[in-house]
Order: sequence, then C-alpha cells, then structure tokens
Amino acid sequence: MTTQHAHEVAASTRAGGPAEVHAVPAAQLKQVVHPVDDVRAAVAFYGAVLGLPTRFVDGDRYAALDAGTSTLAVAADTEDVACVAAAAFKVDDVDAFTDRVLSAGGRVIHAPTDGPHERRVVVSDPWDNRVIAYAAL
Repeated sequence: MTTQHAHEVAASTRAGGPAEVHAVPAAQLKQVVHPVDDVRAAVAFYGAVLGLPTRFVDGDRYAALDAGTSTLAVAADTEDVACVAAAAFKVDDVDAFTDRVLSAGGRVIHAPTDGPHERRVVVSDPWDNRVIAYAAL
C-alpha cells in the first residue's frame, strides 16, 4: 500500500467510511471565473483590491489574473459558463481589504466576522460576484 493510499484509507476510516477506498487523483483549483459586463474594469478592480497582476486580456471577452498557483478569470457573457462564482483569498488584513473593496466600488455582503480560526468577510465586486477574504486569527 502506498503512503498516499494509506492516508486515504485512514481518512476514510476516521470519517466512518469503508476500510478500503479507491484512490481518486486530487483535483487542483486552477482558476475561478467571474462573469462581468466590463472585462477591462474588472481587471482594474481586482488589480486595485487584491494586487493581482494581469496574465493576459483577450479583448472585451476574457482576462486572466495571476493569483499564485491559480488564476482568477473574468469573462463577458459570451464566455461565462457558470453564471455565478465565489473565490476565496487569504489576505493579511480583512478590514483593510474591506476598505479597498468599498473604495473600488464593491460592497459588503457579510460584514467582517471572527470565527473560531479566522476573520472573514464576504464582499461583491461591482458585477455582484462574491469574494471571500479571510485571515488567520
């Protein structure tokens, strides 16, 4: 039994699952796509609020922003396949993040709140896409 398989079996057993599981390759978050009606304004918004550098902009239809190991994509209706999205980002300061969102034209959906392990806020961009920001307590 491989180490990975042993971990999967142990996790399944702890969760009340069967003693044996079939290994499934882990999925990796590669991108989150937000539908927008103005791609260039969305690139400016996420650059100002999250400091994400632009990977590329494909006219008025699609843009990709560098979010580390993942991509935050913004897409016009012709490219929007899901109709709704929410990306979660770890930030240094939830309150400062919230201020930047408001200054850039976004709004607060759920005010900053302390949970058992993190402080978090749910905001929306000007196109009503949800963004979750959190910081460890």
